[in-house]
Amino acid sequence: MLAAGQRHSIVLKDDGTVWTWGGNNYGQLGDGTNLDRSSPVQVPGLSNVTMIESGHDHCLALLDDGTVKAWGYGLSARLGNGSTDDQSSPVDASGLTDTTMISASISHSLALKSDGTVWGWGNNYYGQLGMGTNKSNVSTPQQVSGLSNVIIVSAGWNFSLILKDDGTVWSTGRNEEGELGNGSSTGERSTFAQVSGLSNVTFIKICNQHSLALKDDGTVWAWGYNSNGQLGDGTTSERVTPVQITSLDNVTTLSGGDLHSLALIDNAVWTWGDNDYGQLGDGTTTDRHIPLKNVYQKYASNEDTQFEIYYNITDAETSSCDLTISFASSNPGLITNSGFSYICNAESYTLQLTPTADMNGDVTITIMATDADGLTDTASFELSITPVEDIPVITSDTTLSMNEDSTALFTLTATDAETSACSLDITFVSSNTTLLPIENISYTCSSGVYSLSITPAANQSGNVSLTITVSDASSLSATQAIALTVLAVNDLPEITSIVNQTTNENTAIGSISFTVTDIETAGCSHGVTFASSDTTLIPVENISYTCSSGVFNLSITPATNQSGNSNITITVTDAGNLTATESFILTVNAAPPIITSDGDVISIVKITRDHNLVLKNDGTVWAWGDNEFGQLGDGTTTDQKTPIQISGLSNVSMLAGGEQHSIVLKDDGTVWTWGRNASGQLGDGTNENRSSPVQVPGLSNVTMIDSGYMFCLALLDDGTVKAWGDGVLGRLGYGGTDSQNSPVVVSGLTDVITISASMNHSFALKSDGTVWAWGYNSYGQLGMGHGVDKLTPELVSNLNNVIMVSAGWNFSLVLKDDGTVWSTGKNDEGELGNGTTSQRTTFGQVSSLSNVIFIKACKKHSFALKDDGTVWAWGDNSNGKLGDGTTIQRTTPVQITRLENVTTISGGTSHSLALIDANVWTWGGNSDGQLGDGTTTDRHI
Repeated sequence: MLAAGQRHSIVLKDDGTVWTWGGNNYGQLGDGTNLDRSSPVQVPGLSNVTMIESGHDHCLALLDDGTVKAWGYGLSARLGNGSTDDQSSPVDASGLTDTTMISASISHSLALKSDGTVWGWGNNYYGQLGMGTNKSNVSTPQQVSGLSNVIIVSAGWNFSLILKDDGTVWSTGRNEEGELGNGSSTGERSTFAQVSGLSNVTFIKICNQHSLALKDDGTVWAWGYNSNGQLGDGTTSERVTPVQITSLDNVTTLSGGDLHSLALIDNAVWTWGDNDYGQLGDGTTTDRHIPLKNVYQKYASNEDTQFEIYYNITDAETSSCDLTISFASSNPGLITNSGFSYICNAESYTLQLTPTADMNGDVTITIMATDADGLTDTASFELSITPVEDIPVITSDTTLSMNEDSTALFTLTATDAETSACSLDITFVSSNTTLLPIENISYTCSSGVYSLSITPAANQSGNVSLTITVSDASSLSATQAIALTVLAVNDLPEITSIVNQTTNENTAIGSISFTVTDIETAGCSHGVTFASSDTTLIPVENISYTCSSGVFNLSITPATNQSGNSNITITVTDAGNLTATESFILTVNAAPPIITSDGDVISIVKITRDHNLVLKNDGTVWAWGDNEFGQLGDGTTTDQKTPIQISGLSNVSMLAGGEQHSIVLKDDGTVWTWGRNASGQLGDGTNENRSSPVQVPGLSNVTMIDSGYMFCLALLDDGTVKAWGDGVLGRLGYGGTDSQNSPVVVSGLTDVITISASMNHSFALKSDGTVWAWGYNSYGQLGMGHGVDKLTPELVSNLNNVIMVSAGWNFSLVLKDDGTVWSTGKNDEGELGNGTTSQRTTFGQVSSLSNVIFIKACKKHSFALKDDGTVWAWGDNSNGKLGDGTTIQRTTPVQITRLENVTTISGGTSHSLALIDANVWTWGGNSDGQLGDGTTTDRHI
């Protein structure tokens, strides 16, 4: 089965698969892409198809289970899947079963069910779906009420036809050109009405704005638009009711394009209408207003040979042999007027054509038949007279000798009496294609001299016979055999490429392997030497190798306590003293700082702006880094470059930290704070800074805490949330923007199980998996599809099955229960991890992440922890805070290869922490000693 759209084609094979090609700007090829195809491709995942249809830019497929698939242009809901989005792969036309026939047009579609009911969807502006309404689209298939006993449906250009089992035809939709066949060319209908004067119809076909109907007596009736004579009634007048095409009978089927029509009679195709592009197939571009049997053909004959062609000519009123037959030649020099003759027997004519002697070329012959009333019809065919040529002649040497792995030039002269120089076709046959592949032979030609470039296969030697054949336009040919000897030479060895390698300080690497290819010397028989560009880091004596079955395996041990880069060069030497080299860079990473737990298991790490908090399993809290406002809680404002215990704190179960303040939750449900308090972020009813912990008054039964830039959140055991601190931009979610130095209730929140706060906005995750957000939203960080701030929590639509939320500086992350991560908001540094730096106002999936169990949004960078203990990072990488050994911004997640078996991870403005085996690993900026290694030196790993 065949179908075609505006710029694409579609076929159905007898195995039930569907193949497409052509334009694909809307996904109409269904191959999952938008790439145009110049040859057929199979539509993936589509099988058991029994029927296909194509609109202008979309396709339908009927499956053997009675369901329907659609793909391509989605505008006006023409795909029937409830959406107007384009689809480059097949989707279900919703709710269709028991379907027996489908029809598609420019923007609407019809389906016929086995019970004789009709279902429609798509564009209904003109009422073309027949549902009693117009001006609106129908996004999924709906039954057309009042229709039954339908056996054929046909969708046209904004109108539709159906054929009932009683042989009547019914129409609905647009009627500006008389498309409905109801006697009018004005207005439109939104329900099906019977087409005037038609009965005993067996087949219907809508072309574009005209229609055809075939009756059981083989006659054809047409109506609608007739600008180019496409109705076949001999005029170009529009017809508002069906008219018979009187020159057609015994028709078996019908079809048509935008402005032309076709009929099949006795296996012959008759065409009429528009012919601007030669679509009538009669060898001309002349429109025809009545059907013409398509007899246009292209024939060939030899020079100096009479040519005969046979055809039938009929006329209703005139005996065939009484018709007047005349001819015209487009090339009188090749076929003259005296070169025509014919014989008539009944309706069969034999035309005899005699070319002028020694002439050849192409000619178009036009036959005209005229009856007794002077009515005429014409047909044309093209005749190509090919010359009779002499056999070509080759002149060349018959032997050639050359070295292995080289290219030889070989010349020959080929001439032909009738063919111009260099116009002969030349082909080659090799008796040994392993030694001399045909594709390794090329040539140029000048003045009949052919210059051949011959290149034997690499590393091959021996003897081969090369047969050269030259052929002229008449396929006359001559051959010449060349005996070619390829002499063996010693080949250079070749080493497989070795990628750059990385290991850690004081760690040997033994996973480097390579092979040596050499025709004359076995792999493990080569001599191998090494060189190191930095022998302090990699002494040559620390490089060793083994070889087995031609595979060399290197083992390299860096010098003790050394790090950096060294260029390693390998040189191999074969039995003939020929050599090859390969180099790679070995990077030895310095050991990162590790803050040990002094025997106590560290259960939680928390990074603030430039200071860190650590919770041990004994309930004590340790801190280090910036202490300008007393945020380390040690009673001073002195920075600390190594961890110190915060005295007076015990039984702590959770940590949080803001810009320059700290907050902890004890296991008795009370909350304690210290550090900067300019906006009341300590919640103690004052605005005084605190260098030691103080309890937040009146706050109990707390189960979780988090801190934003200069404000705090607390989740209570009843599922409500309280907030305090800086209220600008609606951060506190109580409906106002005033700061609060004591906790206030965040409006309207219940059933909350998780909270997250950042610079100016916050999130709450409810037990039903929904997410609620409030605060600053200029960058779309709330994920609500706009940039309007929210003073109270609102539901983030289109998010479900969320298990974790994390608010960053001006962006946000959520983790779903399927292990995928989604992001929204500002993206100047690649914070969203989607491969771009363009901001989003709704959540989109982070690229290439799966099996994630924990997420952390920092200031402008993020981390994801997978279930295999690996850590992935993206976003801003100044100071090396991503831990990938660089300071390069990352717009998609990259793995931190040095980290394994991580249990939790956190990040601040310029540095990051990970917890592994009860030890804290740090990297990134260290200007305030926040890495805890006793220095102020940044680390990129």
